[in-house]
Amino acid sequence: MTMFEYDSGGIQSMVFPSALTVLTSITTTGADKALGDIVVADIPTGAQLKRATLLLIWGEIKDDSGTLNRMNIDDNQHIQLRKSGGSFTNAIELKDEMMEVAAAGSRGSHALPGNIDLTAVEVTGNATYNVQWKDAESEGTNLLVRDVYTFLRIYFT
Repeated sequence: MTMFEYDSGGIQSMVFPSALTVLTSITTTGADKALGDIVVADIPTGAQLKRATLLLIWGEIKDDSGTLNRMNIDDNQHIQLRKSGGSFTNAIELKDEMMEVAAAGSRGSHALPGNIDLTAVEVTGNATYNVQWKDAESEGTNLLVRDVYTFLRIYFT
């Protein structure tokens, strides 16, 4: 489902959802985690892109390590985007100790908007875009992130 908005100033926007990632298991060993692709279609020919941002949403975070668990970020972790075949670029910055969950506990859904404009480096229009969680690492073994979606919002005239 693609959402479409139009304002009186001539700026239009469309929102494109990714495919669902049912489960992303994050461990104490940092690793890149592929998230669902986003297919951008139906942006009008000749449209001038003004801005593009990414939104991350998840349904549940659960700990199965038996201890307090959360993100462990020595370096910056990011949700990254690339035009299929291109190079990944940072879209959403993640911070140390985010997603904290009590031992054997769980937390509900959350939305995390990005504020990095992706039109300058990666989003050029209709295409397939890949999304990844760069260097995903937690303090305890297995921080389970369920029902993960990303949404790419593109503004244009």
